[in-house]
Amino acid sequence: MLNNKFLKIIPTWFVILILCGMTHAAQAAGGTLVVIVHASNPVSALSPAEVKTYFMKTRTAWASGEKVRPVDQKSGTDRDKFLSDVLKVTDEELVRVWLGKQYATSEAPPLKVAGDEAAIKFVSTFKGGIGFIGKASLAASKDIKSVLEIDY
Repeated sequence: MLNNKFLKIIPTWFVILILCGMTHAAQAAGGTLVVIVHASNPVSALSPAEVKTYFMKTRTAWASGEKVRPVDQKSGTDRDKFLSDVLKVTDEELVRVWLGKQYATSEAPPLKVAGDEAAIKFVSTFKGGIGFIGKASLAASKDIKSVLEIDY
């Protein structure tokens, strides 16, 4: 027969292990989305509303006169967060908005790339580039800088 003291300790350790596991899972699920621009862009910070005007090409040029060149990503958690928190649209709504813009103005939607590395390459290539990546990828290039961070 097991000692009563031992039985009382097991539930305590079991609860501690579960809580530690839940905390670790919650940390793993979170992240930070960063909106990036070319390093030469004089802008140092943007609000979500300002990012939306550039990404949706409501503003077509930066204050420097450089043409705005947004880049989108095909899928992922960062894209979902960007759509919901910055653009405030669903993927379906975004498609409809761009179809309308294309019809009315012949303006093409942003190029869609597969992942952070491609987004970094695009933004670092074009001085008017703007895109989004996971913060962990930010150090991958000295030719980009962050202008907005969103934790999730």
